[in-house]
Amino acid sequence: MLPSMPKTSSRIRSSIDIPTREERGQEPVCRLNPAALREAQDWLEFHTRLWTERLDALGALVETSADEEGERR
Repeated sequence: MLPSMPKTSSRIRSSIDIPTREERGQEPVCRLNPAALREAQDWLEFHTRLWTERLDALGALVETSADEEGERR
């Protein structure tokens, strides 16, 4: 893992309010925001489907091209 990764991921998590932090006296209280987690999950699912479809289409294109190239020889 890169040394800067924890700082970056912490900054990203904080910017989307997944963990919320408040001070109660001298004790910090951290909570997970379910709405923000759902939003992140929706985003991940959308992009997973998108890239799976695109990569499957690319794989089919490569296979078709390889088959056509083989028929020409």
